[in-house]
Amino acid sequence: MIRRARTLLAAAVAGVVTLTACSSGADGVFAKSTGPPATTTPGAAGSPSATPTPTPADPTADPVSFTDCTSVIKPQIAKEAGADRDLHFGCGRLRVPLDYTDPTGQGIQLFLLRVRLGKQQGRIGSLLVNPGGPGGSGLDAAVGLGLQLPLDVLRRFDLVGFDPRGVGLSNPLECVSDTLKDRGIALDPDARTAAQYAAQVAVAKDSAEACSQRYGTALAHYNTEETARDMDLVRQAVGDSKTTYLGYSYGTRLGSVYAQLFPKRVRALVLDGAVD
Repeated sequence: MIRRARTLLAAAVAGVVTLTACSSGADGVFAKSTGPPATTTPGAAGSPSATPTPTPADPTADPVSFTDCTSVIKPQIAKEAGADRDLHFGCGRLRVPLDYTDPTGQGIQLFLLRVRLGKQQGRIGSLLVNPGGPGGSGLDAAVGLGLQLPLDVLRRFDLVGFDPRGVGLSNPLECVSDTLKDRGIALDPDARTAAQYAAQVAVAKDSAEACSQRYGTALAHYNTEETARDMDLVRQAVGDSKTTYLGYSYGTRLGSVYAQLFPKRVRALVLDGAVD
């Protein structure tokens, strides 16, 4: 198994990438898009929105500056299958709005990783990847897929992974105590009795309350729709006119929401393990 890339890349953040401080601004409550059709706005759980609300702004992104972090990652994958490939790694940061209805307000930083084969031929653009979760690291996914995908794919595409907002190295949310994590791990994941179900509900409620107390109204902006909007800024920042995307598990939900929001900006989507 590929070692956890976020741990490796923490050194790259400190030693290779120049971090830009987030701009200040008031927290806002996210107003979901009313895009067509107005009553089926995608949200984190996919539930319809009955009341039309203001449409979020469609901001633009500056090109991301990738700094070579190959020397940080290469030694850590030296024993992995595929490590003999001529792969080059670039680390970068991208500012995105915390609240897409207020794009000039408070911002957060996404951490991006680009994986590029040394000898590309007929390059098409970037292949954006997400491993699902929600909460899986797109950095881990990019490293792992760089070692595993067919070389024919790597010759035509850069792989670009990013930790979604609130995850890993992208403004991580940290609000669940070790004790609460232990309670969750101890639960039977397949509740078959009323007591097992009640225990799951209790842990979920306590987790939600802990995060709400720490982050307040800003917590509402860590959702599927705004993460999909982040993806479109990543597309702009890497210079692609349309998005080519590979998503697994919950990453298929993210890809489908992106397609709902930006149907004319999709080049191709591969959704592996699509959810209903």
